[in-house]
Amino acid sequence: INVLMPPIRQAVDNQKFDKKQIQNALKNLEEVLQLQPNNPQVQEYKTLLTDRLNRGEKGMQYEQSIKKGNEFYDAKNY
Repeated sequence: INVLMPPIRQAVDNQKFDKKQIQNALKNLEEVLQLQPNNPQVQEYKTLLTDRLNRGEKGMQYEQSIKKGNEFYDAKNY
């Protein structure tokens, strides 16, 4: 558990969206939860990181759709 927690805390403390870091932290959280299923702090971290991952992916999809729209407009294919 002592080896798994530092990367989890780094992901929780990191305010920037880093998909790989969050996914790795979530994998580590699953292992910790198997060892300590009743740990409230770990459950809170899992909820926080899952929400952050979902919001980040939605934001990336939105930015990609805006970029495609701008490219379409700039190419004057309408």
